[in-house]
Amino acid sequence: MNEQKKQSVPMRVRLMPSYYPRFACTGGDCRFSCCDGGWKIAFNKKDYLKIKRAAKSPELEQLCETTCRCIRDTNSNSYAEFRLPDGRCGFLNGQNLCSLQIECGHDTLPKVCRVYPRTERYTPYGKECSMTPSCDAVLDILWDMPDSIDFIEEELPHAPRITALFAPNELLFPEVRAQCVDILQARQFSLDHRMLLLGMVLNMLKEQLLAAEQQPKEWAEQPLDLTVWQQKVGLLLEGAASGHMFDTLSGNTQMFLSNHLLTVLVTQSHEMLDKVQTMLGLKRGEKEESLRVDPECYLKTAAKVQAFLAQHAHFMENLMVNNLFYLAYPRTATAEALWQDYVALCNLYSYYKFCITASCVEEVSKERVFWAVARCSRDLLHNAQGAAELRTQFFAHNSDSLAHMAILILG
Repeated sequence: MNEQKKQSVPMRVRLMPSYYPRFACTGGDCRFSCCDGGWKIAFNKKDYLKIKRAAKSPELEQLCETTCRCIRDTNSNSYAEFRLPDGRCGFLNGQNLCSLQIECGHDTLPKVCRVYPRTERYTPYGKECSMTPSCDAVLDILWDMPDSIDFIEEELPHAPRITALFAPNELLFPEVRAQCVDILQARQFSLDHRMLLLGMVLNMLKEQLLAAEQQPKEWAEQPLDLTVWQQKVGLLLEGAASGHMFDTLSGNTQMFLSNHLLTVLVTQSHEMLDKVQTMLGLKRGEKEESLRVDPECYLKTAAKVQAFLAQHAHFMENLMVNNLFYLAYPRTATAEALWQDYVALCNLYSYYKFCITASCVEEVSKERVFWAVARCSRDLLHNAQGAAELRTQFFAHNSDSLAHMAILILG
């Protein structure tokens, strides 16, 4: 099989969610500070020198000596990092504010601190600006948006206008993602069923991509024709709206809980593990190594959470649309990449449900929901090693089928 030859595509537009310009850091009022929670805050040599050369008081200079250190990370471009004693950035003061920013100004901060939770990337659509849901203020915005997420498109200046290289099938991305967003916002279906429909739609596209990959000449020269796929999507959505497509579907609670217990262990999220242990009453079998879980507490709490979130049904929808955009899913370069992204999105959605329930055993509240979503997002969206290990687990054990995704979604 030949790889597709890449084409040079000029970046003409900037695309962002309509709420992107509304973001404002809440500073000391933030409930889940990005300077807390055990993150690795690493940056390049330019940022390091800027901090070291900034005029500082003797007290801040001493703090800088103990908090900012050089590292040797051969796997990245990182040159230095902030020490995080007890998981908390050394510059964070008693008011939950940054001592470095207060004294030296916002521009002295490393880029990673200046731009969080925002991110920019170039896709076949153009320059895309998005925000991670690991931030408390972003979740507040998503919570207070009862209408479907809209997007803002702006023309980029002609100069300087960069170009980016994409394989022909990567150019399918804008159209495929638009269809995915439409499905996630199709409120005539429950969100669980929208996630399943998304899998059916992407599975059909995966089959077409696989067929195209067996034809080297066509694969190398031109993108897949989406006409047939779009017709099938239309028929599938019509059938789902008028029939009983989902009536016979059911989850597997034991498998759902076991899957996400593994996720907690892989991501090494100790805070989440404490809550999960309480919820599941974890016990080790006398003659086996596998963990046994008691689903009773989970099921009772999940019912309460479902009733609470039903009053804010748009929140989980907004969260998943935000994530689809933030992650630039699904990649359309190959059938494998397309399906990997769907599996990852399903696992993320399912893990949110699992962890929200675990965090709400004692009380169901907005704050506990936000803590769980922020914690999950940090563990899965900002933990490259953990995400890679989970992906390996799924595909190594043949747990990436649409049937398995249904179990993850329905619980």
